[in-house]
This record gives sequence, C-alpha cells and structure tokens, in this order.
Amino acid sequence: MPRLADHAQRRRQLTDATRRIISDRGLDAATFRNVAQEAGVSIRLIQYYFGDKRELLNHTLRAVIMDASERFDEELGGLSTDADGSSRVIRILQSLIPDDAVKQQDAVVLLAFHAASVSTQAISAEQTTAPMSALETLLKQELARSRGDVEEDADAIDDARMLSMSVAGMVQAVLAAHISPQGARGLVERLVSMTMAV
Repeated sequence: MPRLADHAQRRRQLTDATRRIISDRGLDAATFRNVAQEAGVSIRLIQYYFGDKRELLNHTLRAVIMDASERFDEELGGLSTDADGSSRVIRILQSLIPDDAVKQQDAVVLLAFHAASVSTQAISAEQTTAPMSALETLLKQELARSRGDVEEDADAIDDARMLSMSVAGMVQAVLAAHISPQGARGLVERLVSMTMAV
C-alpha cells in the first residue's frame, strides 16, 4: 500500500529550500526552478502545493515568522515574572540579536521580504511589520508594568517603539558585521538602562 504524503512536511521542505535560497541569493532567486533544484523535487510538485510564486513566498514568510516566534517563546519561557522591568526588557531585546546561524538566516530572509514590501507589490507591508507590531505591544506592556502604570501611557508607547526600532537597526548591523552579537547585546543593555532611567 503506498504511503500517503505528509503535506505539512512537504510544504515545510519547500519553504525551507526557499529560505535557503533567499538567504544565500536574494528574493529574486526564489524561482520555482531554483527551489525545485534546492529541494530535489519537480517544479510540478511546487506548483501543486503553492500554485504560484507569490503563494510560495507568502507561505515562506509565514514559516519564518512562526519559527522565530516559537524560538522567542522558548528563550523567554524561563524569564520570571518577578524579574525587574529592566532585566525583562533587556532579555526580550537580546533574544532578537542574530547570534547563531538559524537566527542569521531568518533575519536575512525577513529583511529581504521587508525590502520587497517597500519596493514592490508582491509582499504587503502588513505581512512584514506584524512581528515588529507584536514586539512593540509586548514592550509597551513591560514598560507600563515596570513603571507601575495602570494603563500604557504615551511615554511607554514611544519608548517601546524606540526600543524595537533600535534593536532592528542592531540586527542589521550584526548581519553586516558592523558590530558583533556581543556588542549588540551590550548596546541593548545601555539603551534600556537609559530608557528606564527617564
């Protein structure tokens, strides 16, 4: 009796191949032909699962975001709710620094999608900014809690946005080897201490 295909596993195989191509050669290189070659499958199989390139890219982006979110939850799972506000915010931001090969690959892929959302209609801005919005929401809650605010005030909102955008710049600097991951973690500590002191 033939084995039934595991569709989720097959989709994962194809989106993983797409991620590798985007990370190594850029978004434009993620053609069905290149993905088929990278994954060791036929072009027809990719068409069966995704239909067209836009759908393949959308699934790939969602896979990267979901994986990053799961990693984020795992890394912060042991963070005590009793920890002081600065420590919690520092740990949240430092977990985003691409300090290993998996995080680096995902950061490159997310940057490629973000650039595409700015320059073309293939990817929507909402798709690429969703992780940043979720981070801002989490930081707003942490800042408000650490300051004893019942509600998130304008300062917490602005500070959360400043912190999230600053760490996004640090991620790019690490990818470009402008600073080391350790250097970025140090900058996170300095930035948070200055923000919390205000």
